[in-house]
Amino acid sequence: MNVARSSFRILARPAAIRQIHSTPAFFAKKKKVQAAALADDFFDDEEQWGVVEDLIPTTPEPKSKTKAAPTPSPVVASTSVEKKPDERRLTPGQRLHRFNTLVGFVRPRIGRHPTKRTPLVRRTVFPQLIQLSTMPEHLHTIAELMAVWKEGRLGTQGRARLGPDGHPKGAHPFDEPTSELFARRCAELGIPEHALAVFGSFATYALPLTLPAARRLLHALLAAQRPLADIATATALYPTYGLPPATEDLPSCALLLAAGLRELKSAGAGTEGAKGEDGAVVEEATESEGTHKAAPAHHKTAEALVYALLPTLQTHLAATPPMPESRDVRDKTVRGWLKGVTRDLNEFLQGRGRERAWLEGWMVRSRFIATPSTQ
Repeated sequence: MNVARSSFRILARPAAIRQIHSTPAFFAKKKKVQAAALADDFFDDEEQWGVVEDLIPTTPEPKSKTKAAPTPSPVVASTSVEKKPDERRLTPGQRLHRFNTLVGFVRPRIGRHPTKRTPLVRRTVFPQLIQLSTMPEHLHTIAELMAVWKEGRLGTQGRARLGPDGHPKGAHPFDEPTSELFARRCAELGIPEHALAVFGSFATYALPLTLPAARRLLHALLAAQRPLADIATATALYPTYGLPPATEDLPSCALLLAAGLRELKSAGAGTEGAKGEDGAVVEEATESEGTHKAAPAHHKTAEALVYALLPTLQTHLAATPPMPESRDVRDKTVRGWLKGVTRDLNEFLQGRGRERAWLEGWMVRSRFIATPSTQ
């Protein structure tokens, strides 16, 4: 009985097994193969049915045009050599448009009561505005925005949080690179007096004065032929911002001395009048008149300033190593300033018959001059 059941199962099993080649997936695949073969039969034997060319034959004229196009090879070579304009540099019109757009974005979002809250304005917007400025009026607008920004950034119901020393409590509203950038841009646009006014009123603008910015401000005032009083005012700002006195900084001391030399050179006081033992101009009596003529007061002040700074400058040069050429932008700038000041000072001392070996030795080591001149 058991044998019969097992034999029955063996015999019945093949009938229950599904044939692999008769599945629906196989039949679908087979139909696709047959359709592809049929399509090949339609298009493989085009020659025997006379379908050798296109239904719309193409004329040979475009072929001749395409072959004739690359003939002017020298023109292509010349255009590839020409320099392309810098696409990243903005035109004056684009800079003006961006500046006005940025100002329009900033105004309603700063101050004591801003009319728009979002998106917020970050302090990095001020370096962008300074870089986009192209005229003095732009810098005046930026200064106004700085004052309004300071009130909103530091203000508590309109009152700025300033300490007893006049400095803001907490973080500064502007970073130090913005200070130097503002001083440099004012110098480039010919309004260093505006930078002096902004740095001179920290309670209004809260723009810190760094040592590089102070040096830049001194040089800009000197290059713009500003009065000696403005340069003295700039040097008075050094201790206000926690900087060392201008006489203790070599570039600042040299620039201050250059301001005194400029006053003497403009009036010709370096060659007029009798010199005392210290080299100062004294009163001179004219032959035609019995009266005594004295040099103007500001010329006397300038000469007194020069002779007062000479020992200080000599001490600085004795303690300062020579200034070789450098790739750093700041070092190049300071080197250029010192080169001009030391040359003018050397000429001034030579005209006065003063000892200048200490000056020329440092100039030779710094490669400002090739060899010292004969005494």
